[in-house]
Amino acid sequence: MREDGEPYRPEWYSDEFQRQAAAAGVPVIRLHDARHTAATILLDSGASSVAAVAKWLGHDPAVLLRVYAHPYPEELEAAGVALFDDGRRPGPSFPRLDTLSTPRRFPRR
Repeated sequence: MREDGEPYRPEWYSDEFQRQAAAAGVPVIRLHDARHTAATILLDSGASSVAAVAKWLGHDPAVLLRVYAHPYPEELEAAGVALFDDGRRPGPSFPRLDTLSTPRRFPRR
């Protein structure tokens, strides 16, 4: 609230964020981009559950995962190993992601 009791206009927060970033000598980004960065850091750190991060951002967990979660190649490879390489089979393990071709799209019926 301003000193006169009136609420700040929404763009004031973005303008102030940019002023503070410039004064601190850090890259000036949009306030919304800082929100996206915070969500991604929270998810990637594993320190918070998906439900907790979603609640913090005011999202449904499905929206949070669709918008802010990013699958990284090493995570996809680890998932493949967990599913297909039980360590008991002789021969090569699950193929590396960089050796796989683009998946084929099947027509819908």
